[in-house]
Amino acid sequence: VSNTSQVPWVMSISYGDVEESLSTAYMKRVSVEFMKAGVRGISIFVASGDDGASCKGNVRFAPSFPASSPYVTTVGGSGMKNPFGISDEIAVDFSGGGFSNVFDAPAYQKEAVERYFQHGTQIPESSFFNKTGRAYPDISALARHYWIVNNRVPAPGVMGTSVSFCESR
Repeated sequence: VSNTSQVPWVMSISYGDVEESLSTAYMKRVSVEFMKAGVRGISIFVASGDDGASCKGNVRFAPSFPASSPYVTTVGGSGMKNPFGISDEIAVDFSGGGFSNVFDAPAYQKEAVERYFQHGTQIPESSFFNKTGRAYPDISALARHYWIVNNRVPAPGVMGTSVSFCESR
């Protein structure tokens, strides 16, 4: 994309891996490319993942990359309390989220994260996560109880943050 004159205005990524399985140099290099895309006016949306905070051995949460990059918009998942009627929207338990162990919290989110730590409920012990890391997701959208129709056959119950980030574009 960096060598082309015509670029898509929106790109989406429905892939991720835990930060600890990737090299820091790789994640920082890829994030530079995300930043360069942003300078060109390209918005990159990334699914937050479907493993919650991915706790490794009940010792520490495992953030996901590229969801943890500060140069993308990471989309988490929500659902309707009653999927068969009009009801409240709630967070879904599988939606990925957390704090990066590689990237510091960018200035644009520090105030919101501080408010979260001051007023949030059920915050895990700080030993489980990097309190100063880039927080994600940035936004959330419906990720549960989608109906997909294939060859006129409805398939109910489709879910995942790969669904929600498409809705956000």
